[in-house]
Amino acid sequence: MSSSSSSSNSSSSSSSSSSSPSCGALIYHLPGSAANETAGAGDADWTNYNNIKEVGNGVATAAIGNNEITHYLAATNFPFCLPPGHKVDAIYVKYHAKSDDDTYVKSNGVNLTYNGETPVGLRKGANEVWPTSGNELTVGGDVETFWGISNFESWRVLVATFGVLIQGVNDERHENHSVEIDYVKVLIEHSESSSSSSDSSSSDSSSSWSSSSSNAAPEDEMACPCEGKDVSEKPIRYANGTTMYETTDVSAGGFGLGWAHNRVYSNRMAYDFNRGNGTNWYLEDWPYLIVSPNTTSAIGLMGNVNRPTWFVNQSGSYKALYGALTELTHDSGTATFSLLDTDGTKTVFHDFTHAERPGLMKSVTSPGGNTVEVTGGGSGYQDLFAEREFTSGGVTTYERFKYEFHTSGSQYGQLNICTLQRKK
Repeated sequence: MSSSSSSSNSSSSSSSSSSSPSCGALIYHLPGSAANETAGAGDADWTNYNNIKEVGNGVATAAIGNNEITHYLAATNFPFCLPPGHKVDAIYVKYHAKSDDDTYVKSNGVNLTYNGETPVGLRKGANEVWPTSGNELTVGGDVETFWGISNFESWRVLVATFGVLIQGVNDERHENHSVEIDYVKVLIEHSESSSSSSDSSSSDSSSSWSSSSSNAAPEDEMACPCEGKDVSEKPIRYANGTTMYETTDVSAGGFGLGWAHNRVYSNRMAYDFNRGNGTNWYLEDWPYLIVSPNTTSAIGLMGNVNRPTWFVNQSGSYKALYGALTELTHDSGTATFSLLDTDGTKTVFHDFTHAERPGLMKSVTSPGGNTVEVTGGGSGYQDLFAEREFTSGGVTTYERFKYEFHTSGSQYGQLNICTLQRKK
């Protein structure tokens, strides 16, 4: 399969290819959880705080009265991973802030937190102006000398409640102001602990995980939900031999809803599968529904094939299995299924009565109301499009991913090219 990226009217497009980052990769991570934390000092509440979990998908906002400060905007549950025997050396925080004033509205500081509500160490980055034009701010450094935390226990970054707390302040005496934060990202720098033994089989070896009872993590908090713990570097899941491989061919951000041609491979299907991307390659951004081969009352959501979601029909309504919190409903009038994710994202699928695209995606809408519509894709492998648009300042930008398939020969039905197109 080939991929390309194109642009029109001087708009830029990009194409990239990568695999999942290995455990401990030095990258900024977005939080899995966010909150308006009122346990500490503060006057103004943050609203829409879950928006900070994504870039460009709405903003968290607060209205600050004169001489007031906000409550803490808490960002926690980061997907960090530490290779065995490594310790955390430094922590860096990036966030994008904006206000309606260029002088008086500032950061009141950034703190680390262990429990998601109480600051630890030193408050840093205070008095940074949050300008009307918006700005990405970076705060961070050595855990001990910058953040002021001695003998930092590295396992804490793996706990779901670890994160950062951000406050804003309005220093003006007579005017109220508004602030917004688009996203919060955190990076951890780490290195092999000096106390880590080079021979891991030695009976007296020690590491930052178990060097003493005061520094060892509780067993239920040591689990690392990423590669390097339950997945090898190849990457193969230790438990069942599943190949955990993904690659992105073409991607585009913005529009409040990112989109990509992201392929996920599986080597453990009951039978081989090919929907135009090669045998046993699935598209994460093109989820679809299937009826279970074992019972017609169960429906499976397939996208990232290594993390499917199953629903069972109970008295006319669908219940997600295995603790999943996503909701699936069927509308016989429109012949569609609607999937509501926990973050508010809504995905609509054709139901199984559709003549050409049974169970396939029709549209996806972000919590902020940005929609990607699927068009084309009729019989005979016609061109398929994922289209979206955004209007700002009276100018509408249109963007689409165009999928062209082989219509004859030995590659009939296989994807020939995926092109990112954009115009204004």
